[in-house]
Amino acid sequence: MSVPLFKQLVIVTKKFGPSFTGATYATFELLRRWKEAGLPVQVFYMMRDADAVAMDVPSSGFRTKGELTRLVSPEKEGSLFYSDDHLSGWMADLGLNYVHTYHGNWPDARRLDWYNLLKSFYFIPLYKRGVTGAMEVVNVSRYFQERFSLPLNPRCRIIHNGIALREGSGAKGSEPGDGIIMVGNVDRRKYRRALGILKALPNVRVHIYGKLSEPAMVRKLNALPNVTLMGFQKEIPYGEYRLFLSASSMENLSIALCEAVLAGIPVLGYKVGGLGEVIRDGQNGKLFSLSDQRALVQEIRRVLKGGEQPMDQSFIDDFNWDKAAASYELLFKEKGLVL
Repeated sequence: MSVPLFKQLVIVTKKFGPSFTGATYATFELLRRWKEAGLPVQVFYMMRDADAVAMDVPSSGFRTKGELTRLVSPEKEGSLFYSDDHLSGWMADLGLNYVHTYHGNWPDARRLDWYNLLKSFYFIPLYKRGVTGAMEVVNVSRYFQERFSLPLNPRCRIIHNGIALREGSGAKGSEPGDGIIMVGNVDRRKYRRALGILKALPNVRVHIYGKLSEPAMVRKLNALPNVTLMGFQKEIPYGEYRLFLSASSMENLSIALCEAVLAGIPVLGYKVGGLGEVIRDGQNGKLFSLSDQRALVQEIRRVLKGGEQPMDQSFIDDFNWDKAAASYELLFKEKGLVL
């Protein structure tokens, strides 16, 4: 069976730009490299940020599935499409040839609360259609490949996201500072369990970097006198802190967590999703069961007091944006994109 030939790559995404989520940041970093490599590419989006506006790439906005249908119609035959979110379900419905990268947290996220359980009735069927209909599914963690993607589509592979520290973020071999850093959009998934941990550490400085997504969670964190919400920042100074805390109830594989290890500070948190693929107990941090908050708090106190913590950074070679972009380019070529 011959492979169809495609003249361009078309990215279809709800949010275009690095400031929204880890998934959109990843797509933006990859797109920068695909452009530099000369890939013919355009983007269809529902919303975009200032960095996306400034990027010199052909792009068009849409608001509904009908508008997307009209955008893709003239491009359908000669294009390989790419999805980084739930809109892959629409792409399957439209009969497009596409590659999908699964950054999601479903089905685990439905266990978070009633709100996410209700959301799951919309998102899980949409993602299932998107994963099932893809020419290939790229996963950023083994955990969700085995838990979600592979049972739906045997055409799966893992391509890890990259990590890159800017000047001032801290670097391998640098001496860590004091206090705790947390990174991620402020919502109940990432910070609901953090409230109890941070209340048990009233004298510890805690800085949280990320968009203030959910007002109710923002108010609860602001009520803690030792917590400062830093907002979204492009440059995160990991090296100013003693440890990175991940209190997410579920996670795929956080880029920020990997950046923290690269900056030379240990990661402590809950063992969820793909985090155990990077964090090795006693080597670059320690992960605990969701039911073991007390042990997590005790380990935080030990590390803050100067407890010894080796830093295994051997995974770093697998988390490289140039390597990831090249792996995608090879995949696109396999699927028929003319490079």
